[in-house]
Amino acid sequence: MAPRGGAGDEREPDAAPDADAGPPFEREYVLVNGLRHVAPYVHDFHIRVGASREGGSLLEALDAHVKFQGCKDASGRQFWQSELADGRVRTCADVLRRLPTGGPIPERWWRTPQSLDELIQKDTRLLITRHVHEPPVRSTIPCVLFENETLVAVDKPAGVPTLAGIGPGLSGENCCVAILNRAREEPEPLFAVNRVDQPVSGVWLLAKGSKASAKARAALVRPGAEKRKTYLALLRGRVRDEGFVVNRPLRVGEDGRAEVEVSTEKSCSGHEPSRALVDDEDGTTKTEDCGFKPAETRVVPVAYVPRREEARASFNGLEKKKSESTEDVDTLAVASLTLAGRFHQIRAHCAFAGHPVAGDAAYDDTVPGSMPRWGGVDPRVDDEEGTLENMRLARRVAWCAECRRPFRKPRLDGSRDETDETDDGSYEQLVYKKRLPEKVAGAYICLHALEYAFEHKSNAYAVSTHDLPPFADEALRDAGWPKEKRTPEAVLHAFREKKESEGFHRRRDDA
Repeated sequence: MAPRGGAGDEREPDAAPDADAGPPFEREYVLVNGLRHVAPYVHDFHIRVGASREGGSLLEALDAHVKFQGCKDASGRQFWQSELADGRVRTCADVLRRLPTGGPIPERWWRTPQSLDELIQKDTRLLITRHVHEPPVRSTIPCVLFENETLVAVDKPAGVPTLAGIGPGLSGENCCVAILNRAREEPEPLFAVNRVDQPVSGVWLLAKGSKASAKARAALVRPGAEKRKTYLALLRGRVRDEGFVVNRPLRVGEDGRAEVEVSTEKSCSGHEPSRALVDDEDGTTKTEDCGFKPAETRVVPVAYVPRREEARASFNGLEKKKSESTEDVDTLAVASLTLAGRFHQIRAHCAFAGHPVAGDAAYDDTVPGSMPRWGGVDPRVDDEEGTLENMRLARRVAWCAECRRPFRKPRLDGSRDETDETDDGSYEQLVYKKRLPEKVAGAYICLHALEYAFEHKSNAYAVSTHDLPPFADEALRDAGWPKEKRTPEAVLHAFREKKESEGFHRRRDDA
């Protein structure tokens, strides 16, 4: 156990900070099986109820506003009735009038409602007490690639979120921002400028201080500020030699994934707002903004790789296994964004072109499950010393359902349950037989932010990673590249040479 109490703070480690008190108190954590587990802690979530909820019931407000990561039971009358009865739900109304200049709400103002059917009054705040169990992440600390007086660029490890929403207003300790700030121990904390998806690795930009971060974000959204965004991806199937370009608008769908516009009519592809024709109630026709935004991705192959089928997890003694088919080929490719980057742009565009990113279950129907599974570790497996189980028992609270889930002991002899003897070793069978969890921690997809070039305060920057990610190094090795050429510089050189060739420019997909 590594205690991390802040110097000079007299509060107990589990004391919740006051409203608007800033970053959360640093928590204890342990490293087990390559994962970083934060010790559970009690936290008071301060939540402002939206004006549209005034006059509605407390139950409706709770279900609408209070979402906790990894806690499926935190909704419904039965759950909130139990929380209310135990005093873990409190309210305070008319806050703006009573605190016109802001500041923390005095403790005496909070009251425990008598019923979930009470009506929400004007300017209501909720105070929800929870025992927080943060999801574990990879224990890798981001490596600094570049730093000046304002900006810091790092190589973000795969399987770790840049920012993580543990609950309303709490990003928690197991995100790259918190991990990096703790490792640096600098007086000026870092704040994210952009984001890199949790299962993706590579170049990520931060700024020193919240004001610098806001200014950098505003500057980089200006036209021409971002010069190049270059990614390295292992794509399913053989991409044709000349590569391809996908020029299709994107939007975020209701399921949280990027949607590609498939209409053949001129829309965002023609640099116009994308709109759909709909019939109004009176029979007239009107247009409706569909939310699609222009997006273009250019993909250039740099190596063809014999397909390697990976087990979706690296625990319980499972090893990578090669495909029996020698004809299956994947492509290590460089993808560049020629317009402003959109949410999941490369992942959605490559899947739309028939070459999804390897391991990306969100956009590849051939991958089982609903989350990326490669390289993941079972978060419920303990070490030989029982570190996680001891931490659970030491921090256990009676009213927390998560605290009642014990950790599993590691199988050091490689033995299996009797019910596993007839399975065929496939991923689906392993999940069904409970040898693998439904969710794993630290999982990745084969996508890496290789280079980021931009202009800020009249200065030009081009930051690239120092080393290739393991999936790319293995792919280049299997493709016959010698070790001394398996570098980011060599990959970028091969990409630029091919991109400038005549054959690539002739072939363009606008669909």
